[in-house]
Amino acid sequence: MDSIMKKTAFIIGLISLLTACNSGSDDCFMELPDTPAGKASISFDGARTRASLNTISSTFALYGTATDAGNTSVVFNNQKIEYNNESTLWVYSPLKYWNTQADHKFGAYAPYNSSRNFSFNPEGFPMITGFMVSQNVDNQESLLLSHPVDREVRAGGLDMSPVVFTFDPALTRINFRIKKESSLTDALHLNVLRMYNLKSSGNCTHNGNRIIWDTSSAPTNTFGYSTGFTNPQEVSYEGIIAWEDGALMVPQQISGITVYLSYTRRHNDLTYSYDKDNIILPGADWQPGQQITYVLTLKPENYIEIGEPIVEPWIDSPSGGGTIIVN
Repeated sequence: MDSIMKKTAFIIGLISLLTACNSGSDDCFMELPDTPAGKASISFDGARTRASLNTISSTFALYGTATDAGNTSVVFNNQKIEYNNESTLWVYSPLKYWNTQADHKFGAYAPYNSSRNFSFNPEGFPMITGFMVSQNVDNQESLLLSHPVDREVRAGGLDMSPVVFTFDPALTRINFRIKKESSLTDALHLNVLRMYNLKSSGNCTHNGNRIIWDTSSAPTNTFGYSTGFTNPQEVSYEGIIAWEDGALMVPQQISGITVYLSYTRRHNDLTYSYDKDNIILPGADWQPGQQITYVLTLKPENYIEIGEPIVEPWIDSPSGGGTIIVN
């Protein structure tokens, strides 16, 4: 898998009537309630998901189908799976049960959103349609989308062994570092930075190898994604960043996206205001799982230089309970 992608894997146990846990050297078991005789309930176990920049998600959403004799039925439809801190189990209601004669297919995303349009595409891959990132960067929600998982009936019966969902980040994380050239001794203050003419919505599918976005029918926004500075920020030689945690964006072609910059310069006890518009982004198009930092250097004669962007894997250090695998 591409090295720029973050893999967040956690085990989802699809087991029968009993959920096993381990305490020291003794095994303990908890019987799942209200399980009809002869039925095997579908239950979940695993670790919390790293779902956004600074938040451990306690939820994920599931879509699942069962195909029996050529007839496919939906078993889970944007089903909320929630981590219970007291029991340390993933829980949902009402319980669903295995059809031991059917092939099962599962897909998931995190964090859960009740209005998310989640299903399988005609090829059977997990798909989200109409996803939109918020214009307010502080209110943006991250998105992880899983590889598809299949459980098929074979000669030995239906495989009900634990399933591992591997999630990939679906969005691109963008930021700007604004600095001044060493020859500038004047005080510079950044007032506003905005990005224009980009798409903030689209459809995404995980084809088992990578996440693919379709933004062909999404409108191009005329509004800007702004820094929203409460007060002008002083620009240093090392630089300041536009957003503390970056801005989440739908992966897309960058052709046509422009940047607007407003700053003031204190020179010879006089303050001058400058606006720079239609700054073109350099580099390659945005891809899922990338963290991209554009560096803007303010130079003498009010010239702005934008160099090649810094492209890194989007990696968040694990925290919280459970096993988080990031590679």
